[in-house]
Amino acid sequence: MEVGLTDMAVQMQMKGMAQNGTIDCGFFKKYGYDVLVEKSLKQTPPCLNLIGVDREYRIWKIIR
Repeated sequence: MEVGLTDMAVQMQMKGMAQNGTIDCGFFKKYGYDVLVEKSLKQTPPCLNLIGVDREYRIWKIIR
């Protein structure tokens, strides 16, 4: 996903995740994403299940 081409709420959530290391699970209820790829989370939210790692990136399945 190209962050600059997405909805402003998505951009703000990704910016917050990068800065704070957290994400709001409620965010995923509005958007139909199935997978999240990141390298900045500091804890595992209950809505994510780790499915893989590629170098410094973690790949998460979003649990609904």
